[in-house]
Amino acid sequence: MTVVRVSVTTLAEFVHRSGDINYRLEDATTSEEGVATQRKYQAKLQARDAAYETEEALETTLSFGDVTLRVGGRADGVRFDPHLYVEEIKTTRHEVQQLFDNMGSVHMAQAKLYAAILSTERESTSCECVVTYLHPENDEATMFRETSGCNVRTVREIPFHVVSADCITQQCRSSSAVSI
Repeated sequence: MTVVRVSVTTLAEFVHRSGDINYRLEDATTSEEGVATQRKYQAKLQARDAAYETEEALETTLSFGDVTLRVGGRADGVRFDPHLYVEEIKTTRHEVQQLFDNMGSVHMAQAKLYAAILSTERESTSCECVVTYLHPENDEATMFRETSGCNVRTVREIPFHVVSADCITQQCRSSSAVSI
């Protein structure tokens, strides 16, 4: 049996990357800025909503014949009350609509994959996936929400639709981001 480990981010990028090959992220934020901005935002949300959880560590295992895929990562924001709410947070100085147009499918895929993992662990009747872009200097938050196509039954099927045995056995093994 072959076991392949992959992060939610890597899987989402591998399957959902699209857009302009010339699209560049100029004036990028540093990882330190991103972490500080995200923590400040999450602290505000937790102060207003005790049910809002941050940095929820998640992992699931998917089997395809003799190959097992272990997918894991940390969901930036999660809430159950009574429906599942999953938030993927990105810090950026870029024009948000342009960023979402070019990278939003990857970012939303991350939220949906986390929702898929969570929906198998906890009972919920519906879900909402959100991508939030934060500006590091002015604390502006811009959200893109998806509720249609994000019901619990559909979300639970996502991992099986985004990967195939061929992907796992051939392409994923050649990626430096995947460990075997």
